Amino acid sequence: MRAILYKTIEAMTMPFTITLVVSDKDKGQVLLETVSDQVLTDLRKIEDDFSPFKAGSMVSRFRAGEKELLLDPDFQEVYAKSLAAQEETEGAFDPFFDGDYNPTGLVKGWAIEQVFDRHLRPLLESAVIEAVGLNGAGDMQLLTGASSDFTWQVGIEDALNPQQVVSRFSLKDGAIATSGLSKKGQHIKASSSAIDQVTIVANSLVQADIWATALMTCEETRARNLIARHRLSGLYQIGATHHYFQHGVL
Repeated sequence: MRAILYKTIEAMTMPFTITLVVSDKDKGQVLLETVSDQVLTDLRKIEDDFSPFKAGSMVSRFRAGEKELLLDPDFQEVYAKSLAAQEETEGAFDPFFDGDYNPTGLVKGWAIEQVFDRHLRPLLESAVIEAVGLNGAGDMQLLTGASSDFTWQVGIEDALNPQQVVSRFSLKDGAIATSGLSKKGQHIKASSSAIDQVTIVANSLVQADIWATALMTCEETRARNLIARHRLSGLYQIGATHHYFQHGVL
């Protein structure tokens, strides 16, 4: 009998929820406890390495002048992805938004992808696991096994009324990232954008996170142009109005 198991852990100053869809609850619970410990260990290391608020992190040391950190494989990967994101989004995603290198708008998505691929994706090799998901404060990577008919249903809250769900997305394999007013200013460069919230659906959470962050900085006309050119899917909200787009078509 199918069961859905959850475990929430705290890392990077936010909650992360691991979800397993299982055919055997007892065996699934054992796997959940084991994988939760592994995920927590990795997330805490990523926080130690990439938090701009920790003096000993690689990001803080790089900001202080230790450019040799570009030789570290993980730092190099995140740095390269953040510069590529800046170019791809035509500067809307800015890893220097606070005046120095700060990849905060990308690191959470990268962290979730890293631990998802390392610890959750392999669980689908178990006969009792139908689907796996990792949700970090509303940004999530999801996957259903090929032999399962399970579909993830993801609700998107209204930016102005979080008690109201304004849309639902159905996924078997993919990622969803939402950026909104509650996060604006912490990881997004200052702008006069009227957009209250952006949700992006993509295959990769890094890409979804980048574009959700980028579009929050844009005036609506520029956001619509970027959505069309890059064939993005999701929705954005201005006031009480929600604008849906799929593969760039609004």
